[in-house]
Amino acid sequence: MALLALLAELRDSERLTLWAVYANHGWRPAAARRELALVRRAARALGVPVLTVSLAPRKRPRQSWEGTGRQQRYAALARVARRLRAGVVAVGHTQEDQAETVLLALGRGSGVTGAGGMPPSRPLGPGAVRLVRPLLGCRHDELKAYLRSRRLPWLVDATNRRLRFRRNHVRRTVLPALRRAFGPSVVPHLAAFAELARDDEAWLQEAVALWCRRHVRARRGTARVPAAVLRQAPLALQRRVVRWMVARAAGGLQGLAFQHVAALLALAAAKKPGHLDWPHGVTVDLTARAVTVRRQAGLRA
Repeated sequence: MALLALLAELRDSERLTLWAVYANHGWRPAAARRELALVRRAARALGVPVLTVSLAPRKRPRQSWEGTGRQQRYAALARVARRLRAGVVAVGHTQEDQAETVLLALGRGSGVTGAGGMPPSRPLGPGAVRLVRPLLGCRHDELKAYLRSRRLPWLVDATNRRLRFRRNHVRRTVLPALRRAFGPSVVPHLAAFAELARDDEAWLQEAVALWCRRHVRARRGTARVPAAVLRQAPLALQRRVVRWMVARAAGGLQGLAFQHVAALLALAAAKKPGHLDWPHGVTVDLTARAVTVRRQAGLRA
């Protein structure tokens, strides 16, 4: 709600055309009706049209409810943006949301990439639509104070109290414990850490791409690097080179885990030949001369 009100304030000076989009997953019918009514009242007061998107509920999502819902929402928002010929989709993630994302990534054992949390801006699917997060530097209490000053309501999702969702557990137990231990500055410190990690990651990606352009031969569905050249690189670079090769050969990194990369590099360091089958049709062949990553024909990574 705060994002909608702030963008409405900027509408004239920045020449913005705004739409508010409410995505209904069908998981909470009664609550969704109440929320939509509140959104419509507030949007009407701000002079912003409201669009609704109904998403088919899944009884048994392939991954977590959180992950499934997020994928559905972003896919729907991208479709709506393309239909409206809108170039930007803005979402209301805050500094606390960023801190939670960093903690979740660290808990999963993520490296620098995951520690970067949510980027302020990124492409939203194919095409020119971008997802932006203009409130990442704002705290919840600041936004609530702003809404009070505008006499606008806000929504509290009842599912946020369900600790079976991992993010809710971090929000309601882990972050409060960290605040008690380190003080209220722990949230902006985590957000700043994410920004530093993103900056480091951007530079590392450029350095890896430069190395790979020199040493890796990549074409559609295949990437090959001389085994001796790979062994001579620092271990941190080796890991990133393997990920780069998989991304180029398979079109993505879906299913690739740290242990896959570690197993490959252990074989390469021992100068042992071998064959590895990885998720989503990705195979790796090691010989005395080269390391080759392939995607099986007809399969997507």
